Amino acid sequence: MSRNLGDTFCKFCGEPVVMVEEPRAITRKEAGVYFDVRDGYSYCNMQCANAECPVCKAKYLAWVSLKNCLGYTRHHYGDQVNERGFFDLSFRSTFNDEEGAEDRPDVIVQWERVAHTSPWPRCIGCKAKMRKNWDDEWKCDECRYAHQRAKHAASTEWKASG
Repeated sequence: MSRNLGDTFCKFCGEPVVMVEEPRAITRKEAGVYFDVRDGYSYCNMQCANAECPVCKAKYLAWVSLKNCLGYTRHHYGDQVNERGFFDLSFRSTFNDEEGAEDRPDVIVQWERVAHTSPWPRCIGCKAKMRKNWDDEWKCDECRYAHQRAKHAASTEWKASG
């Protein structure tokens, strides 16, 4: 068991976790026995913030900075915060990497990957596979004709534009 998850994404659904309050000093209640000096380290003066997953609503404590904490001053904890303003997470109710009942999500998120495919466009002249050029037109490198997709949805025919 460790204090932190070593991640800034939700353990349950994989989405980016966000802070729901401004950074502040951790409280004795939040840190528990780790607030005071223990094995040369203390979380007193740790900058943190309540955080949660916007998708499943799991509860976390965002780690903003440890640079004023005893034992961590020689390291650069907190100098590498992400674009969301923190560098690590722990579960809010337990202050470690194992969640308590109140930290668990409100919903179960199941991601499904859906891929829609269609045949790659081919030139109607030489049947070679085409590419899109800089102005979003299909172009055949083999016979050098630019092509546009037919306007009506029923047709899958490609026509020369010029």
